[in-house]
Amino acid sequence: MAHLCAKQQAADDDALAQVAAGLSLGDGTDGPMSRPSHGKLGKSYVVRTNTFAITPPKLVCYQYDVAIKPDEPKTPPRLNREIWRYIDKDMNIFDGIAVAYDGRSMAFSPRRLPADEGQWSVTLPDEESGGGGGGGGGSG
Repeated sequence: MAHLCAKQQAADDDALAQVAAGLSLGDGTDGPMSRPSHGKLGKSYVVRTNTFAITPPKLVCYQYDVAIKPDEPKTPPRLNREIWRYIDKDMNIFDGIAVAYDGRSMAFSPRRLPADEGQWSVTLPDEESGGGGGGGGGSG
């Protein structure tokens, strides 16, 4: 039985090779397809816009590199954001300054942060108990 299956497989392989040999991508003489109605004028429309000059405010944006290094080799963005939220809200390291965090490695702030550099040890509270945990102090 196994011998017949091997013969059938060989025949199928030969048939497939013959079909593949007959295929081609073309000889390239046809060139690219032409655009339909090329060069003809379409229907014209009047477009009105409401424009006005603006002067954007001069803003400064501080960009910070963030490295969250937990015990696990790689943390998902969800956990990174949870850690960041804990640092921002519960540890209050940034003194109420709004900081945008991308969930990976970048944070942005409109003002220089009081904790411009630092390293913090964070222990998230257990989700079930709602308590415990706490953060470490900053050093930097």
